[in-house]
Amino acid sequence: MMNVINFHITNSCNYHCTYCFGKFPDKKESTFKEACLVVDNIARYFSKSGVTDGRINLAGGEPLLCPYLDDLIDYINAYGIKVSVITNGSLLTEERIALWKDKVCCIGLSIDSALPEMNTAIGRCCNNKTLTIKQAVRITQAIHRNGIMLKINTVVSKLNVNEDMTVIYKRLKPDRLKLLQVEIVEGINDCAAKLAISKKSFDEFCKRHENCCCNLVPEYSDDMENSYLMINPQGEFQLNDSGEYKIYGNCLEEELNEILNRIPISIDKFNSRYGKESKPAIITKKVCIFGGHPTWIKGIKERLVNAKFFKDDLHSLDVIRNADEIWIQSNAISHSFYGKVMDAARANGIPVRYFGFAGTKKCLEQVNFKKSS
Repeated sequence: MMNVINFHITNSCNYHCTYCFGKFPDKKESTFKEACLVVDNIARYFSKSGVTDGRINLAGGEPLLCPYLDDLIDYINAYGIKVSVITNGSLLTEERIALWKDKVCCIGLSIDSALPEMNTAIGRCCNNKTLTIKQAVRITQAIHRNGIMLKINTVVSKLNVNEDMTVIYKRLKPDRLKLLQVEIVEGINDCAAKLAISKKSFDEFCKRHENCCCNLVPEYSDDMENSYLMINPQGEFQLNDSGEYKIYGNCLEEELNEILNRIPISIDKFNSRYGKESKPAIITKKVCIFGGHPTWIKGIKERLVNAKFFKDDLHSLDVIRNADEIWIQSNAISHSFYGKVMDAARANGIPVRYFGFAGTKKCLEQVNFKKSS
């Protein structure tokens, strides 16, 4: 079943990216009450369909410009439905991120370039001010610190196709890196058609950055067609059908389940997009794991091929400097050693995560950030 719905809650944005396909001409923003009715509809669909891992992805425009964003996140959480947010990051603060702890499972940050002049050329700016690398690092550190998954989205076009973003990706340490070949949608961003790139050029960009994240996902320009389930700011369900947005119904007037029954969705594309294909047998993240009983460690070692395990006998914490993440199994680590680990993590900017389970399988699922997130 389809378990991820993208709800674009606002058409407003403080940036003006040339090739943005998240635009909804003439669509007014729903009221908070109307947005809640849309959520109610999604929740009914998940319930009727037996979806237990449903997620609503809040996007825009720029969702942080929506005045009721936090209230809507709370409303979705009350259903037990996961929430993710896609943002350009310019309005995101460490305080806001802390408020989202245990409420938002993933924050998607749009980063198309590490160069201020390039971001300005793209239109990824407001009054010629762009998100600086320093700001992005501070934001992503707060995301990691609060236990929220970090996804970086990069749209690749003629403007940035030759850029090497290795340094910024490695500094931001995303759990998932999605590279998107620029998609041209009729009537939305077709003015940017000259910025389209070939599959070969896109593949070269992906190849250049293949070692920047253990979960890198390339998305070709036609991958979004008939696979990205989208509700626009007015509650209308629309789909990118062969390069054109088409409206298939309104979630304020009709059950989502009925709408989905008649849309030309590509199940294979949807499953590929959200990771319903078979999971990889081996996890390649470079992680340092502190704590854990010997039996548990033995069971998890085979799948975590690049993991290092420590109890309280580590003479130097320098070994963690090159780790992607630190994981702590708090049921078998002394308080004093935990303090040393945390100090070293902060000094090196390494995100710290905590196992929420005792069983090997669940712990492995935690480390291997699912593609559906």
